[in-house]
Amino acid sequence: MNPVAPPMATAATEVELFSLAGRDGYLRTVNESFARLLGRSSAELSTTSILELVHPDDIPLTVEGMAALERGDAEVLFENRFLQPDGSTVWLQWVARPVPDSQEWWATGRDVSEFRRLLAGAVDHVARLEVAVGGTSTGSWQLDAATGRVTVDVPMAAMLSLATGVSVSIADLAAVVDETDRASLMAALELARTDQSPTAAVNLDLRVGESAATRHLSLRGKTVERDRRGRPVRVVGLLVDVTDNKAMEEHLMRLAMSDPLTGLANRRAFDQTLRTELRRAARSGQPLTMLMMDIDHFKRFNDTHGHLVGDDVLCTVARALTDVVARPADLVSRFGGEEFAIVLPDTTATAGAAVASRLLDAVRAVRLRQAPDARITISIGCATTASDGVATKAVDLLARADAALYRAKDGGRDRCVLATD
Repeated sequence: MNPVAPPMATAATEVELFSLAGRDGYLRTVNESFARLLGRSSAELSTTSILELVHPDDIPLTVEGMAALERGDAEVLFENRFLQPDGSTVWLQWVARPVPDSQEWWATGRDVSEFRRLLAGAVDHVARLEVAVGGTSTGSWQLDAATGRVTVDVPMAAMLSLATGVSVSIADLAAVVDETDRASLMAALELARTDQSPTAAVNLDLRVGESAATRHLSLRGKTVERDRRGRPVRVVGLLVDVTDNKAMEEHLMRLAMSDPLTGLANRRAFDQTLRTELRRAARSGQPLTMLMMDIDHFKRFNDTHGHLVGDDVLCTVARALTDVVARPADLVSRFGGEEFAIVLPDTTATAGAAVASRLLDAVRAVRLRQAPDARITISIGCATTASDGVATKAVDLLARADAALYRAKDGGRDRCVLATD
């Protein structure tokens, strides 16, 4: 087998990090991105043991990953820390696979140091919010249960663009938050005026502002004074600006639900979306169509041109699919390996077949810089929920789409086959 060449530093290359290693643990080839990240030259790394580069605490995990490949696992996913010359570390996430008929294995990876930093900081950030008492991101409020008037301090007034030094009605307070949160805010504060439960509390997420300027706030409070009959007299609480925390949560969610190579939704996101949309389809009676697709002869292409070019094929096909499937409600995902899956809500079998036809054309038009004469095609299986409105299980729809996909491949590939009931 010809050696796998490191990627060229061009905008067309989608792989962040690449390495080829022997089963003795020594690196054979690395790309420039990997070398730059570790602050070493490619030549130096190409004769270095992986275990010399990995943080000592992560050596057992790395050895276990290498052992899994040695045992014959087709693919291993792991994260570890690599040492830089100044003693600092970077977190790298790797997908490693054995090179067929050789004593080597190759891996593609990405720097997930920022993700790890955010993940570690999330717990600390939440803990600080729990004990927040003042500062520009925290304000306090007090509700007079008898009058229904709310008094806010200066920081809270600033967050809500309210005048300071005056109390406002519950309705006036609700008027300054996002309209979708107004009813829940009014209901929570009206309940706080009358709730005689000893555990009564206010705990509500609110939004203020519009579009990119939207801020996320957390309103919390509890009754601190009651009359002799146990009725609330005074309710006090905090308003905490959790915009940064929300942004961090959303960023972590995007990382957790995306495929590191193609940037598409991953299998976890696909499973979640399919279940959600099937429930919605059952309620609305509208059809849902799923497309399961596979890159034709991908292994042969990989063996001919190399795994790095194979990864570029996956990324290029992913872009072709997303260019065709443009509705916000649709989901394009990498199902696994060279397989992709698409969820099309409110889509009949006929409409799904039309989308599949456009996908076939889009992929046929793909041309690779590294292999301009290569012809790339896909096979597609199309399955739609039952027309009688009976709820369809995710596993059943998947099985029908998968069976249709295999019929497409058996029928000559580069085509779409509709699933039969």
